[in-house]
Amino acid sequence: MKNIIKAVFLALVVLLKTSCSETESEKPKLVNGQKYHFQKIEVADNEETFPTYRISDTDIPTELDFAYQKKAVARLAELNPIVIADANSRIGLQDQNEAISKYKAFLHKYREDTVMIRHFRGQYANRLLLDYKVIQSQDTEKLLFFVKELVHSETGRFGTILAGLDRLSKMGDSKSYIGLVLETQRQVEVSLRMTKAIQRRLPDLIRKLKEREIQSQGTLREDFTIASLEKEDFSKKISKLERYRNQVIKMKT
Repeated sequence: MKNIIKAVFLALVVLLKTSCSETESEKPKLVNGQKYHFQKIEVADNEETFPTYRISDTDIPTELDFAYQKKAVARLAELNPIVIADANSRIGLQDQNEAISKYKAFLHKYREDTVMIRHFRGQYANRLLLDYKVIQSQDTEKLLFFVKELVHSETGRFGTILAGLDRLSKMGDSKSYIGLVLETQRQVEVSLRMTKAIQRRLPDLIRKLKEREIQSQGTLREDFTIASLEKEDFSKKISKLERYRNQVIKMKT
């Protein structure tokens, strides 16, 4: 249990560091009572992620594990395999099919790079479902493929997943549907437990950082890490995950 708690602590600290830009990490250290000011931005349901995948073969991820994840995300952005359609674009069936062909070609070409492919699935299956209107498709096989891709990415895009499952519930193929519902429920439950654990233990984590029982390593300074954590509020995330859990439970009936 101690290893799990420590892993949650380390994951929270290192993820906070890897999400910040180099410019932020290079700011002068605050002095004379100055404080950081953080702006909270509301994230839409179909954009927020609640990852449940493991990034390490061990119980406790290292900073190298997180660095490898960050490198894979950067490489994916550089490759930019599919142009993301503008929200106001008129997407036709030909545009959709071309994007799907590119998606499947990329999936095949880089199939051995499992870390990058996970992020590719999480990002681009989401974009095809939403921006390329696959979620509105009457083609059960097409819709099922991309909902399955998103579920199996384990990136926790539950807003889109549940919308896709709702569509699939009206289109038959009950065996595939119920399998995805059960896997989605499992992932939501894992995310909810982890988020509640982080919320409970956040004050202790902040104390440990202040007292240097846990060291903040890498480019992001300790004062920034502590200030960021002190502003974190997980209650909205928990409420959202509880709503997702209720939705997915209803889908089983």
